[in-house]
Amino acid sequence: MDKSGRKRLYVISAIGMFVSVFALGLYSYIVKHSEHPINLHYYGWIPLVSLIVYIFSFSLGVGPIPFVMTPEMAPIRFRSTIVATATLLCSISGFVVTKTFEDGRNLVDLYGLFWLYSGSALISALFGCFFLPETKEIKLS
Repeated sequence: MDKSGRKRLYVISAIGMFVSVFALGLYSYIVKHSEHPINLHYYGWIPLVSLIVYIFSFSLGVGPIPFVMTPEMAPIRFRSTIVATATLLCSISGFVVTKTFEDGRNLVDLYGLFWLYSGSALISALFGCFFLPETKEIKLS
């Protein structure tokens, strides 16, 4: 994280998440709407590889970097409150995604939900590119 920089890792991570979840959506769309039955024996590896890439990408940057950058960017006297609030918001976001998954799946189908999540990852990558400061050299004090 210190060699390549937090911002760069975050953006690469978000792009990896975007590509993998978009691929899951595309696979789900093709399976559901294909006129010819898809031989899952040949293409059944796509969801597995997409999930592995997603988990790796998330673990590379989008997962840990906010928890590393938040204390680096926050003033000392507000640091504990800001970190606690950020952790709470992260937990609430995870809860909302988990709780609304089934309703979202019924509303826009599985592929639509995956594409919605991939759009969220793309927005996260763009946010990282244009608004996220690099905190690699910033001291915690």
